[in-house]
Amino acid sequence: MHRRAKPRRATGASAAISRRAAPASARHNFGGQAGELWCPGGEARFVSRMIGESVDFASQVLWFTSLVSRSDHLARLRFELRKAAAVDVREVTMAQGAKQSRFLAWTFHDVDARRAWWHAAPTAQRGKA
Repeated sequence: MHRRAKPRRATGASAAISRRAAPASARHNFGGQAGELWCPGGEARFVSRMIGESVDFASQVLWFTSLVSRSDHLARLRFELRKAAAVDVREVTMAQGAKQSRFLAWTFHDVDARRAWWHAAPTAQRGKA
């Protein structure tokens, strides 16, 4: 019979370090390491930077996506996507229990270019979508 070890909580110096690793606003009920859960400027800045960087890779990527947990960030992000000249932007809402979030998906390719991309991809890469 195997016994599962209980997760250990950090104590002493390691607990103090992990509490300092992320600002209080980033301490949520999420998994992962503290450094993986936040960046300077928060979620809105992270996704805005991603939108800006996606322009440089537009010809190499069909769709870009990012999880957006705070709905109040959406107006600014939609504005950033218009500025970046995204051709198609989709917002998909997800919910689990009381928690609601969404992801943004955007592309710089029009419908005909997406269709051509799809048909040019090897069958194994197409998935079932």
